[in-house]
Amino acid sequence: MAQRLYQSERRSRRDIAIMQLVDVSGATDGWIAADQRIIDVEREAPLLVCIALDGMVEPYSVLAFSDEGPQAVVVRSIKRFDER
Repeated sequence: MAQRLYQSERRSRRDIAIMQLVDVSGATDGWIAADQRIIDVEREAPLLVCIALDGMVEPYSVLAFSDEGPQAVVVRSIKRFDER
């Protein structure tokens, strides 16, 4: 017989915003397996997180960064909070 785990449901507004920061520098060009690179996995993982956050209707943004040494870091906006 199934037990009731929740006796009541409480809906509350969450105050949350999520920013993903993805490394797209040359250091991610290595291979994990014979047919899969690190950068390929690094592209898929944020996509899955974005799909989940869209389903939860949570605000989020995605930034990508790469570098050419410690003095030359480039940050690019992939998705801003106000974009779908």
